[in-house]
Amino acid sequence: MKPSYQRLESLDVLRGFDLFCLVALEGVLHPLGRAIDAPWYNDFLWCFSHVQWDGFSSWDLVMPLFMFMAGVSMPFALSRYKVMPDKWAVYRRIVKRVALLWIFGMMCQGNLLGLDPDRIYLYSNTLQAIAMGYLISAMLFLHVRLSVQIGT
Repeated sequence: MKPSYQRLESLDVLRGFDLFCLVALEGVLHPLGRAIDAPWYNDFLWCFSHVQWDGFSSWDLVMPLFMFMAGVSMPFALSRYKVMPDKWAVYRRIVKRVALLWIFGMMCQGNLLGLDPDRIYLYSNTLQAIAMGYLISAMLFLHVRLSVQIGT
């Protein structure tokens, strides 16, 4: 029987808010704004649109927020790996997670099944950034002393 682990509820709430912003704002509020075409509503939606090279809006904080949440949750998940006696099992889990995140990221691009090498981008979205961050962080967490990680 697997031991149960306590979840960090504040992180789950933040993750839910971030996903709500992705789904509700992009999938519901933007089409609604195009349908009603009210000036005040379009001004409100500007906050949830990407800005082209001249500043940023709150929408541009979604990806960094996902990276932050992944970083916050890693010590909780990786601390279980430190006590596992079979280190190869730990490395297999890490490689499996990185590979799955990478493939899911390629699937999100929508070009993976077309098998056109010119349209498959190896590193272009949040899931792939999380995969690389996870790989590097996991190796540092498992093999570098805490005092070196902190920089003291």
